[in-house]
Amino acid sequence: MPNLILIRHSQTKQQPDVDSHLWQLTEEGRKRCQTLAEALRPYAIDRIITSEEAKAYLTGQLIADVLEIDCETAPNLHETRRETVPYFENIADFRAAVQAAMLQPDKMLFGEEAFTGALNRFSQQIDSLLEQYPDDRLAIVTHGTVMSLYLAHLSGQNVVTLWNSLDMPAYAVLSLPQKTITKIFTSITQGNNDDSQSKRK
Repeated sequence: MPNLILIRHSQTKQQPDVDSHLWQLTEEGRKRCQTLAEALRPYAIDRIITSEEAKAYLTGQLIADVLEIDCETAPNLHETRRETVPYFENIADFRAAVQAAMLQPDKMLFGEEAFTGALNRFSQQIDSLLEQYPDDRLAIVTHGTVMSLYLAHLSGQNVVTLWNSLDMPAYAVLSLPQKTITKIFTSITQGNNDDSQSKRK
């Protein structure tokens, strides 16, 4: 049965004076892409599609270089819109702000996009890409918040718990056409979250 792989981008270089949508990868983040590529090799991916954000595209391109496959960008795979959100010096404050928005996803509490809207936008693009490439085994590189919203929607898992568990990078394996989550690898070094198998819809 074919799979769809969803990937959270690798470790980013945080820059307080730069919009987070423009952040790049750290050197460690680049190295992790090499490890991730080898972990993904058994899935025989045909094509990698990434969000248009630099950190996602670079993650995808580095993986594609190792696997010798195509990598391209597509719209609507980006993170929740947050250009007006200030940089959080304290990570606990950042997590609290995101979690508050996750718990009230219909309200615009974190940036310029309600989380329900981000989920709908992302879901529609995933469906569109699956229709566009019906014969390809796809991997899609995206971002932690929107990926967590999507996976929680599919599985019924607690979105806050799921989001908190994902490292940079992390990836999930979905069985098609039902989009059933078979595994969530929360880290390329720490293994997988088997809870995904017992919390399917």
